[in-house]
Amino acid sequence: MLRPDQRNQTLVDVRGEGEYAQGHLAGAVHLPLDHLSERAESDLSDRNAPLVCYCKGRNRGALAADACAAQDGVPQPH
Repeated sequence: MLRPDQRNQTLVDVRGEGEYAQGHLAGAVHLPLDHLSERAESDLSDRNAPLVCYCKGRNRGALAADACAAQDGVPQPH
């Protein structure tokens, strides 16, 4: 369950289709890492909500956060 201070965040699941289909956090936006660059600006439109990128481990989530931080027009990772 999210704390009150986390409710305005956008959860971004950067895992592949199969992993996402096996289960994901409620309310998460599915944006696989290999589609991030072309879909981030359109799929992550709430610029006031900090991003929380996650994956199965930590590597893809960290890569996604770095990519979002470097991309104009995309909310900043938290």
